[in-house]
Amino acid sequence: MVKIMVERNQAAVVVPITSDKKVFLQRKDLGYPWNPGMWCFFGGKIEQGKSDRGADTLTRELFEELGIELKGVKYFGSRPYFDIRPSDGRRREGALEVYTANFDNGRMSQVRLKEGAGMSLYERSEIWGLHMVPHNKDILLEVFRSLPQ
Repeated sequence: MVKIMVERNQAAVVVPITSDKKVFLQRKDLGYPWNPGMWCFFGGKIEQGKSDRGADTLTRELFEELGIELKGVKYFGSRPYFDIRPSDGRRREGALEVYTANFDNGRMSQVRLKEGAGMSLYERSEIWGLHMVPHNKDILLEVFRSLPQ
């Protein structure tokens, strides 16, 4: 019998949105253990003992990953998630503390991607075609539905 290792954690992620309703996403590099090569949110694991729904984690991770601070950060809600690591089948599950933020796409030249294989802006119509885990697509579509028309 094969025993599957399960890692439980909580993470804070952000969905940066431009004024023309595009989302800013990161592509994981192929060597990353979780979701290699997939498009994902910026963010990271919330450290044990933190009770701020990940706001501190998010601020730190965004500066580490992008070298910028986002404006208008708002809590969107908590969503369950799970991932399976392709290299060994290890499962990771928990809650994503989801935030939205304003992103001025004129600042793209200031962004310094320090993790991952790439970054890009996407319109709602492009989300279905992205190589992305289903729960992240669901979150993106929920965020798009919440935006004023």
